[in-house]
Amino acid sequence: TVVERELRKRGIEAEVMNGGVPGWTTAESLVAWFLTFKDYAPDIVVIHHSINDVHPRIHVNYRPDYTHWRHEWRPGMPGFLRRKLIGWSDLVACLSLQQKQFNMMTFTTHQDGQIRSKDDLLPSETAHGYRRNLLSIGRSATELGAKVILMTMPLHSETVYGEYLRAGTFQHNEIMRAIAADEGWFVADAEEDFGQHPVLDEEFRDLCHLSFAGQKAKANVVGRTLYWDLGIGRLADKEADDETGEKAKDG
Repeated sequence: TVVERELRKRGIEAEVMNGGVPGWTTAESLVAWFLTFKDYAPDIVVIHHSINDVHPRIHVNYRPDYTHWRHEWRPGMPGFLRRKLIGWSDLVACLSLQQKQFNMMTFTTHQDGQIRSKDDLLPSETAHGYRRNLLSIGRSATELGAKVILMTMPLHSETVYGEYLRAGTFQHNEIMRAIAADEGWFVADAEEDFGQHPVLDEEFRDLCHLSFAGQKAKANVVGRTLYWDLGIGRLADKEADDETGEKAKDG
């Protein structure tokens, strides 16, 4: 992964597992943590969730499990002729899979769901599920002896659309900082870091998605947090300095 490569450049040997899936909220990550990733007993858990959890908050009849917004998988079916061609030809099937028409949100959320009014778009009680999910994953990881890092979400500073996504994401970033302070966890503050380097605005493809260079910049935020806040890497540097000193003494 990008994070793993950037960590190794800093002298931090680590095996990184990427548990992120496009379109997932903290609700899906919560299930994945307890059913899959927890069993790997990781030493460090980085939680980087903000923007996708805004979507269920703006829909009416809010439920903290997000079932007012999310539903079971309902993929669209191709027409009769296309199904026949896919069944007959591996090449057609392969080309169909490569077409950029997949969107998890389309197949798993209520597209016609009613949106809250602008005056009541993000009431504080709709952040309950997000906060609870972060705490559940983080506390479980802590019980295993893992260090927990909450990573805030940077956004393009001048994108003119998605103001509710912007407002909700910044709320979630603040919730992360508050939780980290209360729980004694660490914060990889990508929002603050990107804000201090306006040139990184050029790496956004839209409101939140980044180019490869932008992804490397986020990976560096994690690397600095591990190096300076957790001391990982600095210990290796100290050991290397001590070894160099011993060799010099022997020489």
